[in-house]
Amino acid sequence: MSFTLHNFESNIPEKILRRGQDYFEAGAVTSLEPAGKGEWLAMVEGSAEYEVSLRMSGDRVREAECDCPYDGGVCKHVVAVLYALRQQGTSPAPKKQRKKTGKTHFEEVLLKVDADEMRDFIRKMKAEDERFGDRFLLYFADKAPGLDVTGKYRSMIRQIIRRYSNRGFIDYSSTFGLSREMYKVLRDAEDALAGKNYRQAAEVAEVVAEELASVFEGCDDSAGNISEILIRAIAVLRELSQLDTLAPPLRTQMLDFIDAVLQNRHWFDYGDFGYELLSVAESLAVHAYPERFLSLLDKLAKTHTGKYTGFRQEFFLTSKIRFLATVGREAESAQLIAGHMDMDDVRAIAVQRAIDERQFGEAKKLLQEGIELARQRSHPGIVHRWELVLLDIARQEHDLEAERHFAKKFAFDRGVNVEHYQAWKNTYSEQEWPGVIEAYIQATIEGVRKRPRQFAWEDPEQSLFFHLSPVFIQEAQWERLLQFMPADPSLDLLHNIHPYLAHRYPKEMLALYLPALQKQAEQASNRKEYYNLAKNMKKVMQDIDGSHEPVRRMANELIQKYPRRPAMIEELTKGVLGRKG
Repeated sequence: MSFTLHNFESNIPEKILRRGQDYFEAGAVTSLEPAGKGEWLAMVEGSAEYEVSLRMSGDRVREAECDCPYDGGVCKHVVAVLYALRQQGTSPAPKKQRKKTGKTHFEEVLLKVDADEMRDFIRKMKAEDERFGDRFLLYFADKAPGLDVTGKYRSMIRQIIRRYSNRGFIDYSSTFGLSREMYKVLRDAEDALAGKNYRQAAEVAEVVAEELASVFEGCDDSAGNISEILIRAIAVLRELSQLDTLAPPLRTQMLDFIDAVLQNRHWFDYGDFGYELLSVAESLAVHAYPERFLSLLDKLAKTHTGKYTGFRQEFFLTSKIRFLATVGREAESAQLIAGHMDMDDVRAIAVQRAIDERQFGEAKKLLQEGIELARQRSHPGIVHRWELVLLDIARQEHDLEAERHFAKKFAFDRGVNVEHYQAWKNTYSEQEWPGVIEAYIQATIEGVRKRPRQFAWEDPEQSLFFHLSPVFIQEAQWERLLQFMPADPSLDLLHNIHPYLAHRYPKEMLALYLPALQKQAEQASNRKEYYNLAKNMKKVMQDIDGSHEPVRRMANELIQKYPRRPAMIEELTKGVLGRKG
């Protein structure tokens, strides 16, 4: 990781950058403090509170870590902290000691307060804030057997939703605060689950899920804040459903809840929440209440009719087919399959059953029928799906001819698929393969060059390079990769072959890069584009021998040519020439 507080936007995916900026602007960075020389600690409020740590050298970020579950590199919480640190600067007054001292004082006072004083304080807080009284009651709900826990939570959640609503609509920025408060409520369910208070865990998770699902129609949840809480509430219900020790009355209560709420179509209209709840219902019903789940699927199939509901109908049907088989009602399952073979997912079940029973002839017959049906409907994706299964069957049957046919087809079906290319190659011996691949190369050259142009702007050499360059890379035929390079290649194309040719053919690659960089410079018009130009020029200087002088000369010529582009001058001076300005 190597970027600065001033250019990190150019090094982070746009989607993550945008969400991190939203978090920053919504005030989600609740603390940001130095933790030593060049080190910073921050807290960011999302669906939970996350800790972010940064290690800096001046304004350069050397390391960034967050304890959130995201595993794709820099997360939105880190981005929010980068924006906050850039705004604040890297030399704030230290705060850690004051915060630590305050916490110590709190603990000291708490230990000195006796029971009567504590009760007086709680009564005073309840009189001033009814919400405090509700939280108190719910926290100690196990000590109040007659308490309507569900009603209390429902009332509390609706009050929270109203606070963040404007005439019934929850705007984008309000979802951040709403999700923070809702997470605190949901945490009661997670704590109850951990403490084996399963009834309270279910009741809280159910009311959180139901109330939040009801706001989707009037909510801008493009940041995913409300969805994240809803997913976590369903996760509590799923964990409960998988407990062998779950009491039958509670299992029935949860099924009743799911049955009731899924009659509202918005559970399916605003995400996958309805399908997730269905999986919970299946887990609850599979051992003791199969008819409940089958009845629910039938009711949903009747409800979800009309335009754009074909996928749902197919999902409910295939769920029923699989569930019937799971509970040992194979005859009913088979009858449903036989009556709905026009549905691709139903056909897939039949094919898989035939494969599992090693009835490969029957499986291939079903697949060929499916391919013909898909072609009639102009569904190439389904054809591809069935042919992949045919490839798998060919491998199981050791049908070398069929395996070669499909592996080669998929190797070049959409560009070049390396996995299928290697699978095709592995069907030949080391002695056979050179002749096979050379025959493919020659056939491709002949086919591309003989094919008539459909459009005036089509370039056969570009097309030929597109088809053959992945083959040359796989076969390490570097000279041919350079030989087939089209005239005036784009920077994108050069970047793709850079790792293979930059150090092997430096002179030739530099000759291709210089005009491409010149073109990029002429088309650049803003700071980000100037930064990318300087980055590309620096990359060439780093990786291609003999490029320093020509690239630096180009940078100086551009600075002279465009004196009214101060941003370009600054980026080239700093990034290419290595001067401060």
